[in-house]
Order: sequence, then structure tokens, then C-alpha cells
Amino acid sequence: MHLPAQEIALRDFRAVPFLAQFFAAASYQIAWSIYVSDYSRYLPRDVGVGASFWWTYLGAFVGGTWMMFGRNAGRGAVSTLEVATALRTVADSALPGFGKPLLLCSLFGLVTITSLNYYGASLTLLSVMDFHQTQPPGRSPSGF
Repeated sequence: MHLPAQEIALRDFRAVPFLAQFFAAASYQIAWSIYVSDYSRYLPRDVGVGASFWWTYLGAFVGGTWMMFGRNAGRGAVSTLEVATALRTVADSALPGFGKPLLLCSLFGLVTITSLNYYGASLTLLSVMDFHQTQPPGRSPSGF
């Protein structure tokens, strides 16, 4: 795979776009923090907060990073193509026949994570609605 020299040259480095992308990536990671508490409720009691945080963070980091690197490699190598076509082209050039399975796995990952995000958003919405609901003392929001 050939990357154009201007795509990887540090002489044209600009701090503002770099920091904008850095903060976008950091925001992506922070947005996943709600899942640490969601996963941790099902873990054995002897699993500490640090372990549940770092393993969840590592999963989000690896899952997001390989897609970001793949996207950037595709964009740098074949900048005239649409994103999915570029990713397939780069994957096929790295490992012939790998492009279609990579796109299929990416699709399944996208559907899965979108479902989890809707789940998290619905829990947040229910919590907000429940907070603004007036209740007589001693009754739970569900009525039990």
C-alpha cells in the first residue's frame, strides 16, 4: 500500500486540527463510560472498580482504534473512493479477499453498538422522566 507523502509528513502538522480530532476521540471514549457501570453489575463481587473500568476501556479503545486506523489508511491510500469502498480496497490489498468480510463484520458491529446506544439512551430518558415525577413518600417509581 502506498501512502502519499503529504498524508504522513509532520512538517505540515497543525495543532488545532490535531487537538480537535484528539478531543473527538477522547469524547468517544468518555461516552462509553456508562457501559462500565452497566457491565459491572453482572460481575462477581471480588472484581474491583479498576478492573471493570480498564477492561471496558480497553475493549472500546481496541474496537475504535482499529476502525480509525483502517479508515485513515483507506482515506490516505485511495482518497477518491467512498469510505466503504476505500476500506474494502485497502483490506483486499493487505490480505486478498478480506475486504468483504471486514465490511460485514463492521456492519454487525455497527448494528450491535447502535442497539446498545439506544438501550443506554432509553435508560437515561427513563431516569430523567422518573426524576421529574412526583411520588408519595414510600412508593417506588414502578409502583411496588
